[in-house]
Amino acid sequence: MKRSRSEFVRQGRFKPLLSEAKAMLPRLARELRFHPGHLSWEDYKAFCEEALAKTGNIPKVDELMGLFNLIDEDESGTLERGEILHAI
Repeated sequence: MKRSRSEFVRQGRFKPLLSEAKAMLPRLARELRFHPGHLSWEDYKAFCEEALAKTGNIPKVDELMGLFNLIDEDESGTLERGEILHAI
């Protein structure tokens, strides 16, 4: 299911639909296996931008950073597999 640009703008922030989140999970799992279980800010940002590019929407960097910081429970500067699974 694809959201229109107006729906995205009206929402005002990146909150994926369940179908969008499910579509992103396989790539995220591959990334976590490739980078010994850690996802850096740059990798996370690139992943979100690429995932949303297919919808024609560009996330705001400050919103991505806010989400990253919420998920990064131990404030290590990387997202570990457990933190991501807990957030999901």
